[in-house]
Amino acid sequence: MSQSSIPVASQRSGGSGNVEEGRVFINGRVAIGSTDDDFVCATLDWWPPDKCDYGTCSWGRASLLNLDLTNKILFNAIKAFSSLKIRMGGTLQDKVIYQRTGDQQPCAQFVKNSSEMFGFSEGCLPMSRWDELNQFFRDAGAVVIFGLNALSGRSIGMDGLATGAWNGSDAESLIQYTVNKGYTIHGWELGNELTGNGVGAGVPADQYASDINTLQSMVQKIYASYEAKPLVIGPGGFFDASWYTEFIDKTLKSLQVVTHHIYNLGPGVDDHLIDKILDPSYLDGGSKPFQDLQSILQNSATSATAWVGEAGGAYNSGHNLVTNAFAFSFWYLDQLGMASSYGNKTYCRQTLIGGNYGLLNTTTFVPNPDYYSALLWHRLMGRNVLSTSFNGTKKIRAYSHCSKQSPGITLLLINLDGNTTLRVQVSTENDGNNRTSTLQSKNQTQRSNFASTREEYHLTAKDGNLHSQTLLLNGKVLTVNSSGSIPPLEPISVSSLDPITVAPFSVVFARFPDVNYPACSRSTQMEMDKFVASQRSGGSGNVEEGSVFINGRVAIGSTDDDFICATLDWWPPDKCDYGTCSWGRASLLNLDLSNKILLNAIKGAWNSSDAESLIRYSANKGYTIHGWELGNELTGNGVGAGVPADQYASDINTLQSMVQKIYAGFEVKPLVLGPGGFFDASWYTEFIDKTLKSLQVVTHHIYNLGPGVDDHLIDKILDPSYLDGGSKPFQDLQSILQTSATSATAWVGEAGGAYNSGHNLVTNAFAFSFWYLDQLGMASSYDTKTYCRQTLIGGNYGLLNTTTFVPNPDYYSALLWHRLMGRNVLSTSFYGTRKIRAYAHCSKQSPGITLLLINLDGNTTVQVQVSTENAGNRTSTLQDTDKTQRSNFSRMRRVSKIDASVREEYHLTAKDGDLHSQTLLLNGKVLTINSSRIVPPLEPIRVSSMDPVIVAPFSIVFVRFPNINYPACKYK
Repeated sequence: MSQSSIPVASQRSGGSGNVEEGRVFINGRVAIGSTDDDFVCATLDWWPPDKCDYGTCSWGRASLLNLDLTNKILFNAIKAFSSLKIRMGGTLQDKVIYQRTGDQQPCAQFVKNSSEMFGFSEGCLPMSRWDELNQFFRDAGAVVIFGLNALSGRSIGMDGLATGAWNGSDAESLIQYTVNKGYTIHGWELGNELTGNGVGAGVPADQYASDINTLQSMVQKIYASYEAKPLVIGPGGFFDASWYTEFIDKTLKSLQVVTHHIYNLGPGVDDHLIDKILDPSYLDGGSKPFQDLQSILQNSATSATAWVGEAGGAYNSGHNLVTNAFAFSFWYLDQLGMASSYGNKTYCRQTLIGGNYGLLNTTTFVPNPDYYSALLWHRLMGRNVLSTSFNGTKKIRAYSHCSKQSPGITLLLINLDGNTTLRVQVSTENDGNNRTSTLQSKNQTQRSNFASTREEYHLTAKDGNLHSQTLLLNGKVLTVNSSGSIPPLEPISVSSLDPITVAPFSVVFARFPDVNYPACSRSTQMEMDKFVASQRSGGSGNVEEGSVFINGRVAIGSTDDDFICATLDWWPPDKCDYGTCSWGRASLLNLDLSNKILLNAIKGAWNSSDAESLIRYSANKGYTIHGWELGNELTGNGVGAGVPADQYASDINTLQSMVQKIYAGFEVKPLVLGPGGFFDASWYTEFIDKTLKSLQVVTHHIYNLGPGVDDHLIDKILDPSYLDGGSKPFQDLQSILQTSATSATAWVGEAGGAYNSGHNLVTNAFAFSFWYLDQLGMASSYDTKTYCRQTLIGGNYGLLNTTTFVPNPDYYSALLWHRLMGRNVLSTSFYGTRKIRAYAHCSKQSPGITLLLINLDGNTTVQVQVSTENAGNRTSTLQDTDKTQRSNFSRMRRVSKIDASVREEYHLTAKDGDLHSQTLLLNGKVLTINSSRIVPPLEPIRVSSMDPVIVAPFSIVFVRFPNINYPACKYK
C-alpha cells in the first residue's frame, strides 16, 4: 500500500463512491505566464463594526482603525508567509481623510448614516494609527499597498458620476509623512471601484488617467532621492473593457500596475453559491475578464502588469459557512490557478480578516481553510506557470507551476465531485513532436539507481462537510497551538511510480522534485560559479580537485538526536582574563531571560544534602531535568582542586542512589553524569570501572588550543596536523568504554577551544567555525553522543554576543549541523589537499546523506567529486552514478527534460573574506536577525548532483544528497 492511500482512503464516505482514471498533461517547454514571488495577497478594509448585510454584521473589530495588532495569531499568520502582500483599502477608502501633522481638529471616525454614500460618514486616519500599522507590518514582514481616496475634491452628481479633477493634497501629505518616518510602501493605489459606472460613484476613464499621472508625478517628487520608488497602481475597479482600454492607453508612462476586482459569484445572500462553486462551467466563465485584460495589455504600448486587487467571490461581505468554509477553497484556488495562467502577477484576497470571507476568523483570528490553501500555494507554487490540461472528468481542475525556490514542478488538482475518487497519471509533452510520456513510466527507469518520490498535500473538510471551517491536511486537523503559532504543513512522501489519488471533494498539491523542465531552469551552476568567484581574493587563487569517499554500508558511530549542546556558566561580570572582562550579564544568576533573541535562539565541595534538597524541589515542582552532573574539572590534578577517582566514583554512586530514590515514582529518570573534567586516561579508567552501575554518561572537557591570550590561535585552527591531534582523547576514551563493562556513553561536556574565556574576534568569529565544526565531526566519528559548546552566551566564545545577544557565526554553524546531520555517522575520507576536512552523516529526519566540507586554505578553490564504496569495496562516484542514470534517460530527456537528482548546498563564508568577522554569509547572503529578533531562515541552493561540489577558499559547505539510499541510513 502506498503512503498516499492511507489519508486518501479516510476521506471517502464510508469507503463508498466511484473510482475513475484521468491524466494530466503538462508542457514544460516554455512558461505560459509568470507571477510575482509574493503572488498571494490579502486585503484589510475600513468597514466599522456596524457594517451589516442582509441583517448580519460580520465585520467586528477587523477595520484598519480598530484591528487588534497585538494578537499573536494575526502576527504569526502574516509572518508565516515571509512576504505577504497586504492591500489596505476598500469601499470606504474614498471617504477617508488623513490627519495632518499639527492639525488640532479631532480625527473623526466613521458614523453610520443611511443618507450618505456607502451608508457611512467620512472617516479619518489618525497618524498614531498609521504609525502602529506600519510598525506592525514591518515586524510581520508584510509588503504594503495602500489605497488612496480618489474622490477627494470631486463633485458627485445625481447620476453617480464624479466630476472634476482629483485633489491630491491630502494624499501628498500622507505620502510625505510616510517617507519622513521611513516607512516602506510597496505601492500607492488610487481609488476603489470607480471604473465604468462605479459602485456608488464613477469617474470617466480620461479623468482617472489624468489623476494617475498626477499621482505618479507626486511619487516621483517625494521619492526623488530613493532609488527604488513605490508602484503607482489603479484603478481598482470592476473590469469594463472599453473603460480599461482608454484608461491604459492614457497612462502609458505613469501606471505600473492595473488592478481589477472579482466578485463573480454574485451577492453573498445567494443560497446557491456552492452550486456555482462546484459547477466547472461556471468556474470556466470566470476566465473572461482575465483573457480580455491580458489582450488589452498585450495590444497596448504600456509596460503595466495586471493584478487582482480585490477578490471576495460573493459581494456584500460574503456568506457565512460558505465563503469562510472549506467549500470556498475550490473557488479560491481555481481563481489563483486561472489568474496566474493569464499573466496576473498578484492576487489579493478579500479579506485577511473581516466579513464572511476572511482568511482568518473575524472574532477568534483562527485561520479558516482558505488561509492554509493560500499558504500552501505561496510555499509550493513558483513564479513560472506551465500549460496544463486534464483528460477525464470535467470535475477535476488542474494547474501546475515550477516549484517555489526549489527544483521540480508542483501540480494542483481540485476534485469538485463528492462521489468520485480520481486516480491521476501525470504526463509530459516533449520538445519535438508533441508525443507524451508519463512521469510514472520515466520513474520506473529511474528506480534502478535512485528511488524517486513526490510530496503530496491532501486537503479535505472535517467529516467531509463542505461548510466546515476545520481543514484536514493528509487526514490531520490543522489548528494553531496555545501560543498562536501556525502549524507546520507537512507533506506525505509517495512513490512517483504511483498515480495521484484525489479523494472526493478534496484538493491536492503534488510536488515532483526530480522533474526538470526548460521552463523551470534555474541555471544553478552559473549561480554557483558566480558565488565561488566572489569568494576569491580579487578573482585570483588556485583551483584543485579532490574526492571524498563515503562508505554507507555500516555506520561507524551514532550520536544523540540533540548532539548539539551549549553551556551557560556562573561567571559574574567582573570575571576578567588578560585585562579583558568578557562575561557581562551572561551568568546563570543575571542573564536576561526575557531577551527575545535568546528565547528564539534556543527555542565546590560535594554536599549531598544540599544537592538532594535541590533535586527534590525540582522533582516536586515538575521541572524536567535531563541529567544531573557532578562536579567540574576535578579529574586528575584538577583545575583549582582535584578529587581521587575512587572517591569521585563513590560520590557518583551516592548521586545515583539519590536520583533513584527521589524519582522513584517516575518512569523516566534523569541521567547521572560525570566527571566533567579534562581527560586523564588512568584516572578515567579507574573512575569508569568503579561506576559500572551508576553512571550513564562520561563527560570530558576540551580546550586543546591553549590559552585565549595566544596570538597564534588561528594558525593552530588552520593547521590540519594540529586539528588531527585533537582526536587522541576521543580515541582513548572510546577505547576505555569499549573494553569496560560499563554501558555509559561519552559526551563532551564543555568545549571552548581556548581556555580563560577565549579570544575576542577569534573564538567568537568566523575562523572558529573551522575548529568547532571539525570538532563536531571528529567527536561524532568516535561515538560521542553529545557535544556541549562553551558557551551559549558569555565570554569570548559564546554562540551569542554577550552584549547584544545577536548570533555569532558558530551559532548558525551549530544550527545547520543540528538540522542536517543525523544520528548515524559514516566512514568518510578525502583524497587531495590536506586542507580539506570531510565528515558525513545520514541526513537528519529525512532520506539521504549530508556531507560537511571545510576548506582551511585561503587561496585554493577545491572541486570535490563524491564517491561511494559498494558492498565489494569497489568505488563509484555519485556523479558517475548520475551519468549512468542520465544515459537511461537519454530518450526521455527529449521528452520531459527530467534531471534525475539534485542536491542542496549551504555555503558558509565570512563577510569580506575576513576570518575575524562576526558576520556570516550563507550562499553569499548575510545572516542577520530581523527587527522582531527572529533567527533568519537557512535556505540552501539546489545544484545538479552531476556537478562537483565547489568549496571556495576559507569556506564551509554542508551538502545534502536526498536521493542517496545507504544501508546505514535506512529511513522510515
